[in-house]
Amino acid sequence: MPGPSEFVAKVTDATRNARAVVLSLTEYPPNGLWHAVRMGLRDANIFEPIELTIYDGMNVPAEIGTHFSLPSLSAEALAHHRYGYQHAVILKAAGKRAQQQCNEYVMAFLSAIGGAIGDVRLIIAIQDGENTQDIVGEAIRVIAFSGMLTSDEMEAYITQRMVLARGPGSTRLLRHLVTEYAGFDPQLAEQLIAMDPSRIYDLPDSLAPLLGTNLLRWSAHSWAAGTVTAAFTEIHPLREWYVATHAGTEAAKYRQSSEKRYWRACLKALIPWMEERRPRILEMLTNPISDLERAHGDNGYIMKKLGNRTVQVTREELEYNDLAFFFKQGFGITTSMEQAAVSVCRKAKIVRDELAHLRPPKPSDIVALVSDMDALMSATP
Repeated sequence: MPGPSEFVAKVTDATRNARAVVLSLTEYPPNGLWHAVRMGLRDANIFEPIELTIYDGMNVPAEIGTHFSLPSLSAEALAHHRYGYQHAVILKAAGKRAQQQCNEYVMAFLSAIGGAIGDVRLIIAIQDGENTQDIVGEAIRVIAFSGMLTSDEMEAYITQRMVLARGPGSTRLLRHLVTEYAGFDPQLAEQLIAMDPSRIYDLPDSLAPLLGTNLLRWSAHSWAAGTVTAAFTEIHPLREWYVATHAGTEAAKYRQSSEKRYWRACLKALIPWMEERRPRILEMLTNPISDLERAHGDNGYIMKKLGNRTVQVTREELEYNDLAFFFKQGFGITTSMEQAAVSVCRKAKIVRDELAHLRPPKPSDIVALVSDMDALMSATP
């Protein structure tokens, strides 16, 4: 589980300063959760906690008592129990009735804590979504944890996991697409990383099989389901695509939002990639650009239209769109390398125009640009 250090620190602090700790989790806690809890307890000098999974109908006092060599251990007795060193009991409910039983045990434990000199901590996990924020009390701590990552954390995680990944061609678009469509969910990130690149380039449509694994979850709009952040400011990509692909008043809005992820990935991956290669393209077109300068007054400037205005630019300031425009009729183009460079400029213009209009370029247009650009770069010194 990436980035659990803050959660581990909270568990450590809570078990040092409170007898009861409530872990408020989503219905779908992240992988590695309980390992992180054990790490937090270890840092609080609790090395072998008792972990109990409580099922519907089980006798909680009896289950706990067994681990203390007693037939039963009530919540009140546990509050006063002296183990001899710092110890903890973790209750994990498996079922609604079991959750109610665990909750009742914890409430009774809290009622008995006042003045108690016991040294056993009681930790319980709840997944009702009622507490989305941490709570600090005198005898109890509530830690809300969803496993959701911030955008910076996700970017760092994906970068580490896909450090050598490239594609298409020499671009990093593959990695940026995974980052955008993973959202805040590291488990979804792993599913995307495992996808064939062709399916990643086909996002968001290729999310459909992932939706089908748990339609009930993605139909919900709640922190408990793990489909939105606590402040409702971010939405899970699969929840987003669920709404986008089901009839409703917000379908178009959510489809646009999902497609905007593709646009952002292209913006981050392709614009710097194209800009890095533009000087090489200008160099390949040295002679045609010199002809262009002479045709525009031979003063080192070229006149170009910018909206309703005409401005002077130097050859270094010429963009792909400018080159595609000035050489669309083959002006000054005499070699196969120059023809190939102009062809790349035309393909770059198609991609850049889509990005400029806040639309994701077609995957086929991206592949065509990257393929030709890489071939041109490798064919010239």
